Amino acid sequence: MDPEKALSEAQDRIRQLEGEVKEKSDLADKEKDRADRAEDSLLLNEASKVVIGVVGEIKGLPKRAAKRAAEAALRGDLPTDSEGKLIKEKLEESAKSAAKAEVEYLSETTGRSVEGFGESPEDDLSILGEKQSKEDEALDKQLEETLTEAFGLPEKVAQHAVKGR
Repeated sequence: MDPEKALSEAQDRIRQLEGEVKEKSDLADKEKDRADRAEDSLLLNEASKVVIGVVGEIKGLPKRAAKRAAEAALRGDLPTDSEGKLIKEKLEESAKSAAKAEVEYLSETTGRSVEGFGESPEDDLSILGEKQSKEDEALDKQLEETLTEAFGLPEKVAQHAVKGR
């Protein structure tokens, strides 16, 4: 076999293999990105459940204020350990702090005492156990949209998170 022809065939084969390697590398990168997004969604879903659980315990906190508190607690980087696991205690603390700020704000603006972390007097600020109004339903829908659009949660996960609060 002619050495020049052998060299040319070898170079062609090298280019072909390099192309295949690049394709496989690109595919692996896409799959890694997809896996990272899925992990982020799962982490955000778990965080949403924690935050909604904490904020939902506060009697007398209107849904709009609870929504603001939940969004504030979920804003920014979520507290995770070195393995990427959610640090629930820190997130709960953040959610309580955000809810406390909302309770203080409501107390200031309404001139009424809102019991934040215990029993609540039954007054018109208490919404727990009452039938949802159209405004509350609209706020739920808005929270679903926020979780879906801003945090990238799948629609069903966002609906479940809102329903579970």
